[in-house]
Amino acid sequence: MRIGISKIFRLFILLLVECIYTMPVVFSQNQGTEQSIVQAYNQYRGQYVPEKLFVHTDRDSYVSREILWFRVYYVDAFYNKPASLSKIAYVEMLDKNNLPVIQQKVSLKEGESDGSMIIPVNIPSGVYRLRAYTNWMKNFSPDYYFEKAIRITRPQNGQPDSAISKTKHYDIQFFPEGGNLVQQRESKVAFRITDAHGRGLGCEGILVNANNDTIVKFHPANRGLGNFLFTPAPAQSYKAIIRFPGGEEVVKELPAAYPDGYTLSLSKTKEGQIAVRVNVSSALAGEEVSLFVHGSHSFLPVETKSPIDLRADFLLNPAMLEEGISHFTLFNKTGRPVCERLYFKYPDTELHKIRFGIFRDSDYRPPGGQMNGPI
Repeated sequence: MRIGISKIFRLFILLLVECIYTMPVVFSQNQGTEQSIVQAYNQYRGQYVPEKLFVHTDRDSYVSREILWFRVYYVDAFYNKPASLSKIAYVEMLDKNNLPVIQQKVSLKEGESDGSMIIPVNIPSGVYRLRAYTNWMKNFSPDYYFEKAIRITRPQNGQPDSAISKTKHYDIQFFPEGGNLVQQRESKVAFRITDAHGRGLGCEGILVNANNDTIVKFHPANRGLGNFLFTPAPAQSYKAIIRFPGGEEVVKELPAAYPDGYTLSLSKTKEGQIAVRVNVSSALAGEEVSLFVHGSHSFLPVETKSPIDLRADFLLNPAMLEEGISHFTLFNKTGRPVCERLYFKYPDTELHKIRFGIFRDSDYRPPGGQMNGPI
């Protein structure tokens, strides 16, 4: 009897010692993945400093031979604080063929600068794009460039060119939540339907597969924006058929769904918490995923989980987030980003126009109080 008890006791001690030595190894692996994500993020922020330009114009429409007055605000893209890396901003006006018709260089002071450009007398009537960027911004995505629609009219005809005015253009875009569609995994798909000037349009739409079977019916909730839930089937392609009140019909292909991957969705619980749900395909079952959340100034600790039944759930308190935009980024077991979702937290206090000098484009006046007028 004593021998049996001693054997069991020795076995228990061996198992306990084995657990003591193996548990730190597993913990260090998880901690290594989390630390590598944070280190890569800090390294990126240290080596690559993206910039942003914001341009206020005194008006949104002009007549040829008038002066377009503008003010450029120059900040870094991470903290949205005044930057001083670049010294020159390039401001240009692009036509419908993306060709520059006006180009201007502006000397950048720290934070902001003023400038102007003369609308040429022979410029055709139509809608143009005012674009602003720095030489450093060419190293990054053009999404950081500032763009704004400007309408120009020639006095000779008083109206936009007939070819432009009669042409109807629709901007239809679909945005799967998290970034991608994955076969056999439900996703929320947001959409944006506007005209050539960015105005939201009302319409009715249906989603059909390759056999023209109706899968989902949808319509914008407000200003051309809306969303619908959708689960792509294997080996299927999908397109949206959108009908406008005037009887016009536009067909738009949906992004292709990946056979394997991850989906990411955010929702609010009854208690006001942020619920983050990750769905994975069968081929990725059991592989750990890590959630990294950061704003403009700080980030939250990385949280790692193993999916159960092809699903992993995270819960966050909104109070932990910064005001403004936060990035929810999902990493796979190798530390590669596979999904990302933006979340906006409204500020607790409102900005007051008089106290903080917040103004709209129409509130801006050029230096010296001068106004637009013919040359």
